[in-house]
Amino acid sequence: MTFRSEEIAQALLTKGFREEQGRHRKFIFYHQGKRTNIRTMLSHGSKNIGRDLLSAIKRQLQFDTLEQLKDFINCPMEYDDYVAHLQNKGVQF
Repeated sequence: MTFRSEEIAQALLTKGFREEQGRHRKFIFYHQGKRTNIRTMLSHGSKNIGRDLLSAIKRQLQFDTLEQLKDFINCPMEYDDYVAHLQNKGVQF
């Protein structure tokens, strides 16, 4: 399973993440306008993201399976679904 870097970035941006530029592209989740501790990074140069990096992103976004991450990227999971998922996991905002 691979995804293009831009597919992941677009999914993050449509689900409450904001991008910060730097050495890497940092994406930080905001809930009700407040910055949270949920974050991930993508490299500027990387075009395709493979299974190893997807596993790291999965952990950073608080998912249990790669299938959940796939739903997040492919958009069956929307912002409200993601917030509900985080709340079910006990994440405090």
